[in-house]
Amino acid sequence: MRIYLAVTIMLLSFSVPVFAVSSATDVPLGQSAAADDLFETQRGYFHPSLSLSEVYTDNLFNRPSAEAKEEYITIITPAIWLAFPGQLEPAVPLLTDSTSAGGLTFSRFGEDDDRPFHASLSYEAGIKSNKNFNSEDITTHELQGLVRGTLTSGLSLAVTEVYEQNHDAYATGRLVGQNKFASNLISLTGSVPLGERIKLRLSYSNFLVDYDAAANSFRDRDDNTVTGYLFYALSPKTKFFGQYSFLDIVYDSNVDSDNTQQHAFLGINYNITEKIQAMIKLGYSSQDRNGTLAGRDDFIYEVQADYQFTEKNNLNFQVLQKLKESDDFGTNGILGSSFNATFTQRLGQRMIASADAGWSRDDYDGSITVGTKTAEREDDYLTLGLSLGYAMQKWFEVGVGYNYVQRTSNFSDFEYDSNGLFINLTGTL
Repeated sequence: MRIYLAVTIMLLSFSVPVFAVSSATDVPLGQSAAADDLFETQRGYFHPSLSLSEVYTDNLFNRPSAEAKEEYITIITPAIWLAFPGQLEPAVPLLTDSTSAGGLTFSRFGEDDDRPFHASLSYEAGIKSNKNFNSEDITTHELQGLVRGTLTSGLSLAVTEVYEQNHDAYATGRLVGQNKFASNLISLTGSVPLGERIKLRLSYSNFLVDYDAAANSFRDRDDNTVTGYLFYALSPKTKFFGQYSFLDIVYDSNVDSDNTQQHAFLGINYNITEKIQAMIKLGYSSQDRNGTLAGRDDFIYEVQADYQFTEKNNLNFQVLQKLKESDDFGTNGILGSSFNATFTQRLGQRMIASADAGWSRDDYDGSITVGTKTAEREDDYLTLGLSLGYAMQKWFEVGVGYNYVQRTSNFSDFEYDSNGLFINLTGTL
């Protein structure tokens, strides 16, 4: 694991305020200090949590129906997030993906922050134990950190890092079992105002992916990305922007897959009302390959929107099309398209229900042979989910849910259906 200076700075930033304990004068005579006081959760410096989940799946390895294996999984998830200055809501996590060129699944949505200084650090482990397939037991790790400073002139600088030890969803690529990997994303972003309405943002990021299995060594790579944004504020709630990104993607051993990409976008980022936030960008991607393989040009886009109907219900959705790196040896890349929507409804003071639905398609570039069939692989995914959460206490929640995943493909060997049920108990300070 790489240890970066950014993480060291974050830890030093937290070393004094995180573990601050309230003074004796804060506690009334004859009463003991509550956990909220001891850990400063009223201010929001220090937020530990622990979750216990029981999961049932009728298709652990995401195989065709005739090969499906049932399994019961226990997951213990200790987590902690820290913030300075304190806050009561966690920062929106950055989502990374081993197939995403540059590392990020989605663009960052709404990065403006006028606070002079802000730092946050979160860590989560997933300790997974299987009832029947003990060889699939695993402990995953994720660490995210951010340090941002902003001057009164509007000049800002931010350092972000996301480290992960995990595995891909079963049945990605060609391996039946877990595709274990370690990844690390570190980015440096600076913004400077160029007048009352114009702002320039520049960023550099490095994304590393390293797979455990020798069979996946063709996926190990190092991505370097430089991005520039130019924002024009039509009003305080509406910003137009242009974006240009250059990506240099270098593989450790699979050098024929080395490539460079240039992305150009025009977009709008706006808050129409307090209830509606949205970001829309449309663009063009041009890829060049260093080897004998041909590059490609594609239309790409991204839409993120959040609509708060009332205080009790909310709709969030994302639409995306982009070029991804391949997880199947012998192919050159993937044009990925997706749509995801989540609706959340509060039922009284203690209960929240949510429903989500998604569709995605992976169009592989390059033909593969499975059995007697040779073709370019095309996979479609349908996902559905329902969940219900009940807060028994301020610090204790119970959740239950169901999820369904279906993959259809032009290769029958890659098709599967999977049903899952879960119940979890979560305690949070």
